[in-house]
Amino acid sequence: MAWVSRDAGNLVGRDADLAQLRTLHAGARLLTVLGPPGVGKTRLGMHLAATVGRDYPDGVWFADVAAIADPTMLPHVLCRLTEARQEPGRTALDALVDHLRTRSALLILDGCERALEVCTALARTLCDSCPHLHVIAISREPMNTSGDTIWRTPPLAVPTLTAARDEVATTDSVQLMVARARQHDARFSITRANWAPIAEMCRRLGGLPLAVELVAPHISSRSTPVLPIAELREHTNREQILRTTLRWATANEQLPHLARLLLCRLSVFAGTFDADSAKTICSDRKLPRRTIESNLDRLANASLLVREATADAKRYRMLDSVREFALEQLSDSGEEDAFRNNLLEYMVGLAERVVPEAVDPAHATVLEREIDNIRAALSWALRRGEDLSALRLALAACSLWYFRGYYAEGSEWLERALQQAADAPPPIRARAAAWLGQLLQFRGEYAAAERWLTLAAELHQVSGDAVGSAFATGMLGQLLLMRGELERAREFASQAAERLESLGHPMHVASRLQLAIVSVEVGDLTAARAIIQQCAAQRPDPSGMLGAWLRFLEGRVGAAARNLVIARQCFTQALGASRALREQTAIVAALVELGYVDLGQHEPNQAQAAFLEAVDLARQSSDRMQCARAVEGLAGTVADDRPFLAIRLISAADRLRTLLGATAWPRDRGRAQSWLAAAQAQLSQREYVAAWELGQSDGIDEAVSLVWQFPPDAQSSTPQAPAFTVRERQIVRLLARAATNEQIARQLGIRPSTARTHVEHVMAKLGLHKRTEVVLWASQHVASDEISLARA
Repeated sequence: MAWVSRDAGNLVGRDADLAQLRTLHAGARLLTVLGPPGVGKTRLGMHLAATVGRDYPDGVWFADVAAIADPTMLPHVLCRLTEARQEPGRTALDALVDHLRTRSALLILDGCERALEVCTALARTLCDSCPHLHVIAISREPMNTSGDTIWRTPPLAVPTLTAARDEVATTDSVQLMVARARQHDARFSITRANWAPIAEMCRRLGGLPLAVELVAPHISSRSTPVLPIAELREHTNREQILRTTLRWATANEQLPHLARLLLCRLSVFAGTFDADSAKTICSDRKLPRRTIESNLDRLANASLLVREATADAKRYRMLDSVREFALEQLSDSGEEDAFRNNLLEYMVGLAERVVPEAVDPAHATVLEREIDNIRAALSWALRRGEDLSALRLALAACSLWYFRGYYAEGSEWLERALQQAADAPPPIRARAAAWLGQLLQFRGEYAAAERWLTLAAELHQVSGDAVGSAFATGMLGQLLLMRGELERAREFASQAAERLESLGHPMHVASRLQLAIVSVEVGDLTAARAIIQQCAAQRPDPSGMLGAWLRFLEGRVGAAARNLVIARQCFTQALGASRALREQTAIVAALVELGYVDLGQHEPNQAQAAFLEAVDLARQSSDRMQCARAVEGLAGTVADDRPFLAIRLISAADRLRTLLGATAWPRDRGRAQSWLAAAQAQLSQREYVAAWELGQSDGIDEAVSLVWQFPPDAQSSTPQAPAFTVRERQIVRLLARAATNEQIARQLGIRPSTARTHVEHVMAKLGLHKRTEVVLWASQHVASDEISLARA
């Protein structure tokens, strides 16, 4: 199960609320956890997700809408989160719907009030189109859409006016106050001297958890804080209670001036941050750099910041309610623009420390930690007309977009920045156009990629940038390789390598390795070995990206020469290095080649595991060419035992290549034709046509889902077809597409309960007990006459 979340923290006094929410959630596709700021909606929603998560085998995902500066990017973020494959020419929302249509999954959208229209439309579309998906929306405002079940989050219980000391001590809000106070003073307890003022304090704070937590750090075993009780009496609105408490918690008596100044400036961060970035962005003559670190700890101790420990650094984040309050203070001071610009400049400088052409996946790790802040800086720059800075940041972040597989999001930021920064210097526009072409190439948008790469080459020529021109030539060569135009790919890769070497640029090695791939594919192993030896003489770091690709190429030569032991060793080393570097493209390529080696060594289980992981990663990043290669490899794992499915898989890969405008590489084409022939020999012509048509019409997802459901060890002999009624034949035809009961009902115009009954009759006739077994049987035995009946 995929679980993507934020730490929910401890939950005090919410057992009854959680039980009620579980009951409501069980009967609601769309559940809105509603409430004012500070009432504990997010924490409660996260604990609900944790308790029901095991009911969703296909995934539980958490999206912080408030951290996404540009709401139009939400579908892209969700595609990345859920690993949905984004197809060229289709919207990110379409990709998300297709991915979640048949999945039993849970999506939590937090902070929906920040983009209420976008969240409402998205939740409604997903719930209408994805019958097994549940959505929990956490919001200050209701969605105002049909089918939404709204649960209003109550505050914590507060002591009554007549409550005795023992009763006060067991009240939820007081228990939270005590728990948080003990984090700062382990000796704290409810005493004869303090119980009455604490009870009064919790009543005046309205039982708001955040308000209680803001006050708790100021309680000690010797005294209790003096709150502006008179002012709080005037407010019945909980938002006003929280704002009053925030004003009190950030007043001079509780918070020093420098800490208060820092809090306001930190509000420009959309995501987490560390001390170094806070020092650079927030310091000036009024707030010296040396004071930042101590004041960060002071703000965290005061519950105004949240500490988040990671494996390599201590980072902080700000709760949405606190950020909103602090940002208002910053705006009122007239300094918001200045510090947002500081954030933009810092992110540009951070991203530009290592240029994308340096092929440094470690830098992508640094940038990925800052992705919410990078998005916020890009959105701010484009909105405020800082077009050149936006283009520089979108370009410099290509280490992130490329190495971590953010192909769709990165290409959109680059394209928007290029459109707005039409007057940017040609060298910058040229590099940005080249990297946009590179990202589009990996998405399979070959025509658009070629246009941008051609433009990049022209701009580099105009600006006289020989290195940039060589890189653009190499990228065009890679595009031609992906498209199957091997001779032209060899020509471009050779030109790029020679130019880069003549200029003394170390990345000529990468172009030569690309040239070696072409040599392997055209069968010139002598040339490939010579190139590898030449590159190895440069002594690239074996744990670095070039070292990983060198081992990968040695594996390709070994596999082509049928030296599978050496090939496996090389691919395994390349995969290990690529995983350590988190270089998605290299990971997928190594997995695909390992799968082919496993097939050659008669290890179908191992091959299938490698191909399935490759398909998953390739779909996540929209690397469509490697996805097609991995799907063909899956066909090889089932060609002997499940010929119908093998043909569906090869057909689906063929359809994908046709959409790409690409042809298979010679070795891939030979393997696929061999498996196709083996599968076809076991079927009648009618069955072969039916399987091929299913692959062409249904595509990859449906066929691959059948591989997931039935690993090789789970395969067994299946029964022969009994006598089905006309309606049952229609049901079988739809089951071959892995249709749900709801989808069957819509297709045939019957009730879901009727569809379920028909499916049960089919199962009974076949003597099968699991729906997945019926789906497998249907996919292997559906015939052309059954197809015609289903369409009638």
